[in-house]
Amino acid sequence: MKQNISYYLQASLWIVYALLLIIILDRGYSLNNAIIKGSFLVFIQIGIFYLNSRILIPKLVENKKTWLYILYILVLFFVLALFFNWFERQFIPDNIPEIVQQRLEKMRNNPIRIKNYRQFINVRVAYDILSLLIILVISSAYSVSMIGRKKERETELEKNEHLQSEMKFLKSQINPHFLFNALNNIYSLTLTGSEKASEMILNLSDMLRYILYDCNEIKVPLENEWKYIEHFTRFQQLKSEEELNIRMDLTNDAPGALIAPMIMIPFVENAFKHSKIEDTNKGWITLSLNNKENEIIFQVENSIPSEEHNKDEVGGIGLENVKRRLELTYPGKYDLIINNSASFYSVILRIRKL
Repeated sequence: MKQNISYYLQASLWIVYALLLIIILDRGYSLNNAIIKGSFLVFIQIGIFYLNSRILIPKLVENKKTWLYILYILVLFFVLALFFNWFERQFIPDNIPEIVQQRLEKMRNNPIRIKNYRQFINVRVAYDILSLLIILVISSAYSVSMIGRKKERETELEKNEHLQSEMKFLKSQINPHFLFNALNNIYSLTLTGSEKASEMILNLSDMLRYILYDCNEIKVPLENEWKYIEHFTRFQQLKSEEELNIRMDLTNDAPGALIAPMIMIPFVENAFKHSKIEDTNKGWITLSLNNKENEIIFQVENSIPSEEHNKDEVGGIGLENVKRRLELTYPGKYDLIINNSASFYSVILRIRKL
């Protein structure tokens, strides 16, 4: 659409320019000759403009063939000078030089004195060539500008492709350990005949559907991301015979917000892993999401057990992975505050919408 507008704008400018040129030429030509001369001159100028900007500069100058470019221009202008000399002789009446001379004589201190018909022709040809030189300069500037914009678009496209590739790679590292552990837990429950097995399978199915299908988008509804966290938390709860000390709080003042998929779940995974909530009586986890008009605030807090527990070597996707995703998706628009004390661990993630 923008490209079509650009073409229409250029066509309009050329039409206006042609009309102005005909009006100017009408002072030294008859109206018919002014229209013929103006139309031919504009036609040639359009040819010079696009030949230079679309072919010569991109093919020669951009490929460092400057001398060949200069040679082409010199030959082109020599041929056009011969053409204009013939053209002027065909369309200028014999009485025009005298008319122009009379006008010039009335102007004080005018250095131009047309003495004969031949000199008048030469002056006209010089004006025509000068107009082409001006068009050549304008088209060169236009071409350089277009080449610069093209390189910017290519650089931006390469950057976006690189970012998308890196995002896909980072997202591909999410949750393989969780899936492995989940299947082990479900298998154990099926051996004991626990009724929780079917509920865990259903919960896991919802989670996998979200990961495999919804997470293919760059941004997903914030409500869907929170629902996934609820499924994850419920899945963890089903692994334990006792009710776990988990608190979840959602405040959604701006429905319809979008967020990068799986950007919050690593903090939740780490909270379950490091709190060892299923192994201790005093363990706790608090999750809160506050969706405001201008920002999203996600907070995770978990207890830290007094005794040292063996850490899961597989682990989550890692803090560095999350930070990298945040940098790629929200450059300059997020704050990540981490507090690691002796008794609890907290993460506050603020994502600005504007």
